[in-house]
Amino acid sequence: MRVQTYQETLDENVGLRRHLLLGNGFSIAADARFQYASLLDEAFSETDIRLREIFLRAGTTDFEVVLSKLDTARDVLSCYPGAENFVGDIGADRTLIANRLIAALAAIHPAASTSLTDGQYARSGEFLAEMRRADTPDLSGLFFTTNYDLLLYWSTMRNFRLLRTRDGFSGQGLQWAPEENQSVFHLHGALHLYVRDDGSIGKLRYDTPLIEQISALINRDMLPLFVSEGSSVQKLERINANQYLRDALTRFEGAVMDDGAVLYVFGSALNDAHIADLIAQGRVGRVYISAHNVEGSRLSVTGLEARWIEQRRQAGLPQIEVVVFAATEAGAWADRRART
Repeated sequence: MRVQTYQETLDENVGLRRHLLLGNGFSIAADARFQYASLLDEAFSETDIRLREIFLRAGTTDFEVVLSKLDTARDVLSCYPGAENFVGDIGADRTLIANRLIAALAAIHPAASTSLTDGQYARSGEFLAEMRRADTPDLSGLFFTTNYDLLLYWSTMRNFRLLRTRDGFSGQGLQWAPEENQSVFHLHGALHLYVRDDGSIGKLRYDTPLIEQISALINRDMLPLFVSEGSSVQKLERINANQYLRDALTRFEGAVMDDGAVLYVFGSALNDAHIADLIAQGRVGRVYISAHNVEGSRLSVTGLEARWIEQRRQAGLPQIEVVVFAATEAGAWADRRART
């Protein structure tokens, strides 16, 4: 594992495509309310004693970790006779927590794109443009995100002339269809995407504040396209059952198989095995990972790199190297710190 400044990472891969994978840290950099602790407080009131106790016993505020633990508990208990009631209660709590997560995201989400400042959009546009490089087609990178919120969507729309991205939704009905030039992919769904009655994937229109539309749909028990499964195996099953999600993951697989590219990971701990394994099975030679605390992340990133190196070695694939940079230097939404 190497540590570099963000500018040094850009300088050493000028002639390679830069694909970008975003995690929750990208959203937190714009608005601290996207931290899991804030979501937890929004999702559960003081009367939700058992639900709060589940998180307390799990020792985390991470919804996905808790959902995974509940799935494991349900699977283990189902092996024991007489556990039907417990299994049913766990399943009900699991569904309730997943739905509360969606509702909490909608509730804490900035109400409209105008909630963010022109300065924030300018700085996020600069960061995204360094990945996208739209003026050089041979070097244009793709954007992938595991976030459910609208921030990447808002930034790509505000900076469209600079980024020239396409999300695959077109026509008067804003229906998704696979297209070669799609460049933005929501790997786990998003609040503004939904499955229509005919099974097609639609996107909410922009003429009414999106959060108002999302909240109205949730109140009618119509949930967004949303991968809330806890374990990576269950996430993958959910993804494979939906054409949009399946296509997005396939495009990510293609991106990490691109030996003329590097991968930037911003704001993600890479906890999802179905994503981390694709990187290990790919051909990109370098992965640049942002860290809020570079020294504090050294142990976990070194371990991740070692696993990837061994997986590549066993599969006879090109070597891989992980480079870490300070997230604040990239200036994803805020002023950049010194880059040298």
